[in-house]
Amino acid sequence: MILVDTGPLVALFDPADGDHEGCVRVLARIEEPVCTTVPVLTEAFHLLGPGRIGSQRLMDFVTRQGLQVRFLDDQGLVRAFELMLRYADQPMDLADASLVVLAETLGLREVFTIDRARSQPRLSPLPCGRHSGSASKRKIDPGQALDRRPWLRRSMAPTSSGAASGQWD
Repeated sequence: MILVDTGPLVALFDPADGDHEGCVRVLARIEEPVCTTVPVLTEAFHLLGPGRIGSQRLMDFVTRQGLQVRFLDDQGLVRAFELMLRYADQPMDLADASLVVLAETLGLREVFTIDRARSQPRLSPLPCGRHSGSASKRKIDPGQALDRRPWLRRSMAPTSSGAASGQWD
């Protein structure tokens, strides 16, 4: 399963978006199911604008099960708030935090995002996540991981304790 960030959802369903064609090409290469969260979907609808064709196309995509949408339970919402407070200087909004929580919960390792520095849609690997049955402690250099993944710069920063627990701190 691949996580989908707000940028690609807006670009996919707004043909006037400069990243539209690139996002269509990336989506065509994805063979796994794609998934997002309610906060990301809310942000995408806000950016697409109510009553506009892009919003209607996104609604159709979701209702035809082209995109799985996950809700945060109480524990996930608390975790998202913790991340938002910890990374308020990044800034990390609820949509970003919800994707981090979903990655932790499901052990997902890739996100479909847009590298704004290069204006390039892509699948970006996440440096770590929760893996069921994994007890290994994997040390990750947060600076190195974030330098290579612009999406992560604004939304998360792993630490060695987070890598061991499968959570971002």
